[in-house]
Amino acid sequence: MLKSLITLCIGLGSFLISFNSWAQYDQKLVKFDFREINDNPYGVIKLYMKNERIKVKYFASKDESGIPIMERFNEWAFSKKLVLVSSGTYYYYPNKNNRNKNSALPVGICVDNGKVINKATESKLDGLAMVYSSGKIMVENLKDKTIPIRQKNGSIANLNLADPFDKNIFFKWAEDVKATVFQTHLFAHKNKLLVGNNSNNYKDFRRFLAVCTNENGESLHYIINLPFNSTILDGSTKAIEYLKNVEHVRDVSFIINLDTGAQNTLLTYHPKSGDPLPNPNFSGTKTLKDAINLIAYYYE
Repeated sequence: MLKSLITLCIGLGSFLISFNSWAQYDQKLVKFDFREINDNPYGVIKLYMKNERIKVKYFASKDESGIPIMERFNEWAFSKKLVLVSSGTYYYYPNKNNRNKNSALPVGICVDNGKVINKATESKLDGLAMVYSSGKIMVENLKDKTIPIRQKNGSIANLNLADPFDKNIFFKWAEDVKATVFQTHLFAHKNKLLVGNNSNNYKDFRRFLAVCTNENGESLHYIINLPFNSTILDGSTKAIEYLKNVEHVRDVSFIINLDTGAQNTLLTYHPKSGDPLPNPNFSGTKTLKDAINLIAYYYE
């Protein structure tokens, strides 16, 4: 008989079923840090990427047969040792009179596990995130002249996505390697803050994914959750200051936005029990079923 079966009820009838033994992960590779800086709460999840035990998975859309994203995620998560799951990037409704979340589409270039969802580039979103089937994530700046991609034979191709010919090569590559690709705001790249003083002054909760290198040359990912109202510029600045002044990272490869608007979802999981952590500094304000797209970190 199967033991230690836990059923987690998330929101109005949305279920994720997981085994205790599957939910465990190495605590040495995942660190939670909560602190108040200038009276503002910071909830930070620090992920050590050495040995490639911590991996990334992105769910951008319903699949080819029309299975909604929550069903896709629940089926996948059943056998995974989850570390965290967060809402991902922006979305829109093609028909403004139909607000069913299953009809929502991602903004900008999007490929889901090799399936091309959207080929149109969104000029306002500089970040192009590429999640590989191996569980790695890379982010490039679309304002750069070319985007490097690693082909199946290991060689690097530099593609100009403003060129129709190169763009077709890019989508063919994404299909071949079963990559997941999405656009989002790129707030920092190669140690440089990209948010200007003319950015949107709207205040909201903020959440960022930052990829950095520490003083020992180790690769680390940070989910920086700021559960207080701040502008994009202020939040991005706070994130970089935290990384530099508290974590003392050597390099900031990139910082991208994780949506905290209508789909402000963040679930973090206990390393032994697999239960969601109730701390609001490591949680979103919405349930998992409210998310339109999801980025998940898991242990393998």
